[in-house]
Amino acid sequence: MAEPNDVRIITTLGHVDHGKTTLMDALLAANNIISSRMAGKLRYLDSREDEQERGITMESSAVSLKFTVMEKNPSSPEGRSARSYLVNMIDTPGHVDFSSEVSTASRLCDGALILVDVVEGVCTQTIAVLRQAWQDRLKPILVINKFDRLITELKLAPVEAYHHLSRLIEQNKLRTRPDAVNETDEFQEKDDEDIYFAPEKGNLYATKLGMKEANLRRVLWGDFYLDPKTKRFVLENIWAVYDSVSLNPNPEKTAKIVSTLNLKILPRDLKSKDTQHLISLIFSQWLSLSTSIIQAVIDVVPPPAVAQKTRIPKIIYPDLYEATLEPKNRLETDLYASKSGPGALICGYVSKMFSVPVKDLPENKKKGLKTLGPAGVENDLTNAASRQASPSPAVGEVLLGFARLYSGSLQVGSTVHVVLPKFDTSLGPKHPRNAKFLSQATVQGLYTMMGRELVATTEVKAGNICAIRGLEGVSRPIVRVALEPAKPSDMPKLIMGMKLLSQADPCVEMFQQKTGEYVILTAGRIALGDLTERFAKIEIQPSKPIVPFRETAVKAPDMSATKTQNAPRGTIHGHSSNNLVRFSIRAVPLPSALLEFILDNASVIRRLEKRVEDDSPEGEDDESEAQEDNGGDDIERKPTVKIETFWEAWEEVCTKANASEWKDVWCFGPTMGGCVLVDARKGEIAKTSLKQKLTAGSRDGESGKTLLKDLEKNVETGFQLAVSQGPLCAEPVQGLGYFVERIEVDEEHIAVEIEQNRLSQITGSLISGVRDACRNGLLDWSPRLMLAMYSCDIQCSTEVLGKVYGVVAKRRGRIVAEEMKEGTSFFTVSALLPVVESFGFADDIRKRTSGAASPQLIFSGYELLDQDPFWVPTTEEELEDLGEKADRANMAKAYMDAVRERKGMFVDKKIVEFAEKQRTLKR
Repeated sequence: MAEPNDVRIITTLGHVDHGKTTLMDALLAANNIISSRMAGKLRYLDSREDEQERGITMESSAVSLKFTVMEKNPSSPEGRSARSYLVNMIDTPGHVDFSSEVSTASRLCDGALILVDVVEGVCTQTIAVLRQAWQDRLKPILVINKFDRLITELKLAPVEAYHHLSRLIEQNKLRTRPDAVNETDEFQEKDDEDIYFAPEKGNLYATKLGMKEANLRRVLWGDFYLDPKTKRFVLENIWAVYDSVSLNPNPEKTAKIVSTLNLKILPRDLKSKDTQHLISLIFSQWLSLSTSIIQAVIDVVPPPAVAQKTRIPKIIYPDLYEATLEPKNRLETDLYASKSGPGALICGYVSKMFSVPVKDLPENKKKGLKTLGPAGVENDLTNAASRQASPSPAVGEVLLGFARLYSGSLQVGSTVHVVLPKFDTSLGPKHPRNAKFLSQATVQGLYTMMGRELVATTEVKAGNICAIRGLEGVSRPIVRVALEPAKPSDMPKLIMGMKLLSQADPCVEMFQQKTGEYVILTAGRIALGDLTERFAKIEIQPSKPIVPFRETAVKAPDMSATKTQNAPRGTIHGHSSNNLVRFSIRAVPLPSALLEFILDNASVIRRLEKRVEDDSPEGEDDESEAQEDNGGDDIERKPTVKIETFWEAWEEVCTKANASEWKDVWCFGPTMGGCVLVDARKGEIAKTSLKQKLTAGSRDGESGKTLLKDLEKNVETGFQLAVSQGPLCAEPVQGLGYFVERIEVDEEHIAVEIEQNRLSQITGSLISGVRDACRNGLLDWSPRLMLAMYSCDIQCSTEVLGKVYGVVAKRRGRIVAEEMKEGTSFFTVSALLPVVESFGFADDIRKRTSGAASPQLIFSGYELLDQDPFWVPTTEEELEDLGEKADRANMAKAYMDAVRERKGMFVDKKIVEFAEKQRTLKR
């Protein structure tokens, strides 16, 4: 391991196919790990077979490279001396399906190479990674890649290319501005020079052009013109090389350029017909990519001891806006300074777990031990007997932790405490709820990662990236898939494989539903291949992807008569068994302002409800139910209010929306749905309010608890059941409010039932009665389904634009925006696409456009499908146009029936439509 000041840790960030892995190949070739001729073709860090087949990176890979740089040294006789640097580099995916790999890698690094395609410019993932780099306080370095496309594809002149590059850099400047600022400093001017990319901060052209570096720094980037009789602008030199080698081949001019630049290129290469290879040779010696990248990394990215002073405080205190903080204890002192001495506390961060075949570990690889005999003949020390006695080769998979050590020195055999992600720091390490999220582990192995290879090491010091063995079992997508083995006897293997997969892939979650099904949540179908081939190693039968919906109701112009006469729409009267408890509940669509407020502050509402639940018996853990209800299929929005000011803000929103009757909130539900239960009973009854529970405390008045209060809990339970599984297809309800207008209790007869120990029958029937009343109240309005939607960004050329529109329209999507990139023939098309129609969309659009367009799908929320699933033609015009059978497809009913059929619910579907038209094959 190198000295801490000579270590740099960086990652590559950018949009898909912008050249991140190819850039890493060039740096590996400079380190003599791969051949320079294979750089860009080998894609060394794409070690998975499917990565090589698809041509994209799916998992982040790390490599440690050593570079020697000549630096100024006044004490040296020559004025310069060599200094070695260890650069830890992490290559990340650019596809949105693997964005979790980007976030896990950025947390380990101090700097980032932001790659941008010079023609495609700033794309959707470029914006996302720039935001990620800002949030994690990485030092960004802009790398404008695929520069030759300006010459070979766009045919730009040097001056046009200059203006194109200026616009591109300006776009990156705008995208690098922070999204979140401190409220108190929002209107204060700050020095933002450090967030701008500017080549005048460092360049390597002064020596090659024979100019003074100070003069070139002053005039390199800006509206300056260099006298062509003395020295020409660098872009014109690049254009001259391409013109003489590729565009208008001129061997004499090429030879003159090579001799003028003092390049060592063989005559056979100069005569080669492979112009691309010759251009690569010229530029690799004249303007070396690896040299410029590494020099920029050394100059811009600080060493760990400097970087951690600003990055660690942000990791520990996410709401921090200041540059740094003073350490509050010994651990923070060691972390901020990246201490690695004998007395330093050991602290590291494991960003993810990744799986490696046991046979690929260094200790399990065969090593030929040979020595020279007396006659100089090699003797194999591993004789046949020892081969027979050796154990069988290791099989299976082992999980390694992808980690960075922030302080201390970690050695093989050390015992460490492992804190899991769900550990609650507010409760303390000895709290019962934190017991299963805190464990001990012994470090069984430490490895330096070299792409697909691992190099064993005995010690890792602070400021280095490494892989840790011994953490097995210690560690939100939109699509859910239910799995079952082809052979029922293989169920234990499936369960074990799913557990390993959820630990190895941070983008995968697994849980068991109440129906007994084992479900995984994943962003793509890559994880299923890993589960079948690597972890479970059995044949698996996956279900069709389970897509979430939401149920709601709206006020439509042509609604049927109300279910309850002489009462407002949505009012339902209900009762428990023997009419001992009677109630009235009225369902009303939630005003849009209130619904948006609830969805924006869902995380605040969960924290409020958790405060009430904290008085429940300790150890009660409802995380699995919450995960099942939510399924991770909602966008976690940024709260607009703080938990202390929630109720004041809620009352203010109700006042603005002229909805004062919504202020007394009984409870919210379901987990992320956006429904409200309101106590609207009249009279002198003490109303149930969530606000009062929080202010007065749920344990106050426990001795004076009445029967009515006990029954109110059952009413709340029935409400939660109704909104978590709606009446259409048992999906969560969103955007409805329920007013409890009346609860009447026959206390005398209930006392008799209690004496006969039959109270459970009353409470059970009350819960089911409230549930049915809430569901019928929704159906009293005009029910609707809400579809989960993807926002789709597609980059394509003019030739295939019509085909892109056709594929989007075929899948019931709609185009939102279309923008042409200035100076190019490329369009950026933004569309909205239902998730239920998105499966196979990427393959379909690639086939129709012959690979010229590739979509990026990002979950954007739910959108109302304005179609009644129970609609049938009734008026004379509708019957005349569509007939009694309603030949027009009702997509809402089709979606509803598909979900009901998957869940085993009743489906109103005729198997035989016209029996009189059927006939046998013989006739």
